[in-house]
Amino acid sequence: LRDRLEARLLQLGAQLNADLGSRVATVSNVCWPSRRSEALVAAFDIEGLAVSAGAACSSGKSEPSPVLLAMHAAEPHRAEMSVRFSFGPEVSENDVEFAVACCEKVLARPPA
Repeated sequence: LRDRLEARLLQLGAQLNADLGSRVATVSNVCWPSRRSEALVAAFDIEGLAVSAGAACSSGKSEPSPVLLAMHAAEPHRAEMSVRFSFGPEVSENDVEFAVACCEKVLARPPA
């Protein structure tokens, strides 16, 4: 499901914040250039999609994730434009399609 979501998000202009080697299957962290995480999180919430900004280890903090800053030292802006999708055992293919539809709707609007 993570890979399916990521493939669709990449088609929508997302950039993947991950090493494609070893990583967990339950988290996807992406960014959209010129879209601030806070604005995306709020817009997705209005559409009924729960996502988080930044990396899980920096959850609840207002500063950019130090992990994302370290991963993308040459592009520090990515840490302020990242959104995290998490997958639990209850997530289905329909949920992935819903997430993609929400992203399409939100990304069709001009950046806030």
